[in-house]
Amino acid sequence: MPRLENWEPRIVIDDPVNEYRPPETKLYVIIGGVYDHPAHSDGTVITTTYVRQMNALEGWALTRNTRYILGKPTEVYQRFIDEQMKKNARPQ
Repeated sequence: MPRLENWEPRIVIDDPVNEYRPPETKLYVIIGGVYDHPAHSDGTVITTTYVRQMNALEGWALTRNTRYILGKPTEVYQRFIDEQMKKNARPQ
């Protein structure tokens, strides 16, 4: 199964919806280095097709065409994940 390293999701800029659309309904792609992909050399930076489902904590993403294993994200996106985890942590 193809694996993405140094990846991060991006909102598709040409999304033809209005600015009030909730973020969870916007169209995303993932940009990152791909490994074990039959059509790309290892380390090639790709932009996936639209993400249909993704779980960064479990380490997978499903696009229109492919299921990916998510390796290590970019440092910027990892900080974002860490901040969200702290925000959503339950008090003990």
